[in-house]
Amino acid sequence: MKKGVGLVFICLCLSAGLYAQDSLKVNAKQIGVEDIVDVLNVMHVKMFHFDLRPFLVDTYEVQVYVEEHEKGKVPKRVEQFRMGKNKELLKDFWSDKDLPEDAEVRDKITDLSLFLTGRNDSTTLLTIKIPNVMTTNVALKLHPLGKDKVYFYEDRPYILRNNPDADSLNIPLILYGSGWVDEQYGFMRFCGEREIDGNNKNGMILSNVPHYYVVGVELYKKKE
Repeated sequence: MKKGVGLVFICLCLSAGLYAQDSLKVNAKQIGVEDIVDVLNVMHVKMFHFDLRPFLVDTYEVQVYVEEHEKGKVPKRVEQFRMGKNKELLKDFWSDKDLPEDAEVRDKITDLSLFLTGRNDSTTLLTIKIPNVMTTNVALKLHPLGKDKVYFYEDRPYILRNNPDADSLNIPLILYGSGWVDEQYGFMRFCGEREIDGNNKNGMILSNVPHYYVVGVELYKKKE
């Protein structure tokens, strides 16, 4: 009997030892979305994606714009891209094999992606992409800050609200702007709202940022 108990005890010890060895093993994990976002942040790449499908209830001419703002100067449009109509009658263009046979309208502009990629200290590359319509790049020139001429830029999305049923709409999407020097403490900062309120010019960021770009979309309603 004692022999049997001893044998069981030895087996339990051996299995516990094997389990302990297995538990110390490094295991590979599936790459997730958070990992990809972390890599992009390290590479100084920022991504924004916008759903334009709600506007398919009507036909709109769509254009994407880039505005430059600098304290003490009048804002100026540095780029403007006309994308055409957000939806089109099939008879107005070549047939699309991916559409159902009985389809009469093609949904042309449904999504918009924006990418910000750091090229060097003084330039950031903005990529504008509308699938199956256009992909283009805009070089954003940055302004140095302080006596040491440091480049320090951050991005913020705008608050997206319900829009009125109007003939024309101007919707700012993202802000890409310079930090500012805190005169009291003598360091650079870019802090304040996590989202920019386009209706409030007195927010911390818009009140202090010396130079920034706004990327937005304009829609002009067309008669069917």
